[in-house]
Amino acid sequence: MFRSTRSAAGSLVIVGLVAGVLALQAPVSAGPPAFRLQLLHASDLEGGVAAIDRAPNFAAIVDALEDAPGMGASITLSAGDNYIPGPFFSAAGDPSVAPALAAANGLVPSSTGLASAGRADATIMNVVGFDASALGNHEFDLGSREVRNIIAPVSPMPVPSPPPWPGVQFPYLRPT
Repeated sequence: MFRSTRSAAGSLVIVGLVAGVLALQAPVSAGPPAFRLQLLHASDLEGGVAAIDRAPNFAAIVDALEDAPGMGASITLSAGDNYIPGPFFSAAGDPSVAPALAAANGLVPSSTGLASAGRADATIMNVVGFDASALGNHEFDLGSREVRNIIAPVSPMPVPSPPPWPGVQFPYLRPT
């Protein structure tokens, strides 16, 4: 699920961010100490059956790096390809998975409309605490309607009730 290979676009984004961080850490003759920013990067998170076993380990590594003494602020980013059609992707559409998705997203177990393909991948990213993600090519494998279905929240009716799906809890970055 969490492979270290990067897409070309993701690598360019990371190179640009790293260059910016290095510029921020350049020696200064006087003034306050340099600001430290730690970038935690993942790419090609698309899940397989092993994702269930690997997600807690990945989350623990992210937590340990964020809590490391002297590391300053952390930003956790994904270069995209967060999900891909396949058995793991489709399993989230099974209504029997809805209680687990509800619990992981802090919703009531009786939430209706929660089960939908791809939402397990998004839930793992929500739990890990990603700060932002780019869109990869695999996000569009099933069309833009499915992208919206996975990342956008579903508005409940009436509004005061809990949402059936909170959507991703981080922004998707877009090129300017």
